[in-house]
Amino acid sequence: MPKPYPDPNISSAEGILDYAYTVTDGYISPLFMAASFIIIFALLKARFYKTSDSAAVASFLTLVLGSFIWALGYLQGRIIVLFLLITVASVIWSFFDSN
Repeated sequence: MPKPYPDPNISSAEGILDYAYTVTDGYISPLFMAASFIIIFALLKARFYKTSDSAAVASFLTLVLGSFIWALGYLQGRIIVLFLLITVASVIWSFFDSN
């Protein structure tokens, strides 16, 4: 019986991404983006920043990280557009939040 996935050729960071992308059928990148957003947001909230500011910074940093992953070809463009919209919405929310 053949193996369901090829033997990993992990000799670089791109090799790890390629193998993880193959094994998870492409779900690793959006899940990594969501986990990054949640972790960055939680770290900023733990430092007692406002919720709107935490969301704006977390979404921007996740957008930057996602654009690198998108440039490698491991993330679909619609996920980048989604995080761009989240970033714009959270920046607007942060701009109008003045308590």
